[in-house]
Amino acid sequence: MRKIHVLTRKEDVEPERLARCTAVVIDVLLATSTIALALKHGVNEIIPVRGEAEARTVQAELQNELCLLCGERDGLTINGFLNPDPASLLINDLVGKPLILSTTNGTVALENCRSARRLYASSLVNGAAVADCIRHEPDEASVVIVCAGSDGRFALEDFLGAGCLVSHLLEAGGDAWHLSDAAIAAVKLYESQAPRHIADLLQQTETAHLLRSLGYTEAVMHAAQVNSVQVVPFWLNGRLTDVNRTEHHTKI
Repeated sequence: MRKIHVLTRKEDVEPERLARCTAVVIDVLLATSTIALALKHGVNEIIPVRGEAEARTVQAELQNELCLLCGERDGLTINGFLNPDPASLLINDLVGKPLILSTTNGTVALENCRSARRLYASSLVNGAAVADCIRHEPDEASVVIVCAGSDGRFALEDFLGAGCLVSHLLEAGGDAWHLSDAAIAAVKLYESQAPRHIADLLQQTETAHLLRSLGYTEAVMHAAQVNSVQVVPFWLNGRLTDVNRTEHHTKI
C-alpha cells in the first residue's frame, strides 16, 4: 500500500527524507499553473531558480539566445523579466524556447525537493494528468505532496490543489493508498468544492487578493480551469519537461 503525505508549507520539507519518495510541488497561484501552461504552449523546458541572480547566471551559462527570463518577487515582475501571469506570458512566442523561471514560493519549493526519487509539478489545471502518471510508476514509493505556501504561511489554494491530486490518485482504488491526516483533509476540501465552486473559493484567498492588487486580473481564471491541461511537468537534471516528451518510463 502506497502512502500519501501532504506538507502544507515548503519550509517543512526535509530533503533527506525525500530520497526514496515521489514528490509533487503545488503552487496554484502561480508557479505550477504557469509551468503547466507554458509547457502546453510550446516551451521546451523550464529551469526553476531561487532568484534573479541565479536566473541571470543560468542564462549566461546557457548561451542560448532563445532563452527567456520570467519571474516575480513578492508579486512584482523582476525588471527585464517576463511576467509569470499566464495572461501576460502566453501572448509571447514560446515555442521551442527554454524558460528560466524565478518565483517567490513555487520555484523555491521545487529546489527544496530536488533530492526526491521523482519530482513533478502539479496544479488544479493538470492534477488528473499528474495523478495518472504517478499511478503508473513502477514501484511503491510514497508520494509527498508539497504545498508551496506563501512566505512560510499556509495557502488555501495549494491545499485545494493537493486535494485535487489526491482525489485523482484515489480513482484507481482507495484500497491502494494510505492517506495522512493532511491528505484526508485536502481531498475532502477539494471534493466539497469541485467542480462548481473552485473558482469562487480561489477568488477568496489571500494570494488572489494580492495578485488582483498587483494587476494579475486573470490569474485566478487561468488557475481554476480544472484538468484542462494534459501536461505533466517532470524534473530531469534540474529542468522541468513534459513527461510526454521524454523517455519517461526508462528514466524513472
